[in-house]
Amino acid sequence: MTKFVIKKDGSKEPFDIEKLRRSIIVNVQDAALPEKRVQGVTKRVLSAVTNFVKESKKELATAEIKKKILSEFDVIEPSVSKAWRDFDEKRGMTII
Repeated sequence: MTKFVIKKDGSKEPFDIEKLRRSIIVNVQDAALPEKRVQGVTKRVLSAVTNFVKESKKELATAEIKKKILSEFDVIEPSVSKAWRDFDEKRGMTII
């Protein structure tokens, strides 16, 4: 199971499932989905990503986690992954 995440700048911090959950919720809400859909999509994506983290090595790059999140959104709710990628593009971030 992943115990640490490696940030973009190379620093490490303990893996925090609540931080991950909040990030997913914010991005789902930004896609302007109905609240009931927000809850369902969040639950499904969080479950898939949690399983991914449990099966992964001790340390994971945040980019790997983000890639997994976006791949789940691509299947479950493509509008969310599109909104997230559009937001990243506007900020000049690398698009996964």
